[in-house]
Amino acid sequence: TTVSATCGVTSLALGGFADRENYGSIWLTWWLGDVAGALIVAPFLILWSANRRLQWSRARLVEAALLCSGLVLVTLTVFGGLFSSHAAKYPLESLCLPGLVWAAYRFGPRETATANIILAGLAIWGTLRGFGPFAVSSPNESLLLLQTFMGVTSVLALTFAAVVSKKRRIEQSRERLLEEL
Repeated sequence: TTVSATCGVTSLALGGFADRENYGSIWLTWWLGDVAGALIVAPFLILWSANRRLQWSRARLVEAALLCSGLVLVTLTVFGGLFSSHAAKYPLESLCLPGLVWAAYRFGPRETATANIILAGLAIWGTLRGFGPFAVSSPNESLLLLQTFMGVTSVLALTFAAVVSKKRRIEQSRERLLEEL
């Protein structure tokens, strides 16, 4: 991400497409975008390409639909202007976290990465339309704030999902060993 941002911004500056006075802020925006992509998009692509099969029961599918619906509703409330007259006055971005925790605890890393993609997509859409806690006067500042939030949120959710998944594998292994004894 560092090399990409440096090469990209340097080539823009040398080509006259970017002001050299703004090199630092352009570099930070580029770098943070690359980091956010690495933390949000890459896990989604890697985890789904590693295992594309869904072996869920009907109850599991219903739970996944409820999770997705709830996450979309909360994200549209926070970032999309839904109930905007009331919600716009409050910093509600932390309301998105329970959906990610639900995905991490009940489903696993792959589904948590999917929830991150849904959250990021809707948050970007809403912020670009001027809604949400990160929609400030400068589009660049809005982008930086949103990328930082999404990067931190993604790391926390995926870490929690990995820990829960590891704990489940250990418990299953323990159960098998106890059965063998």
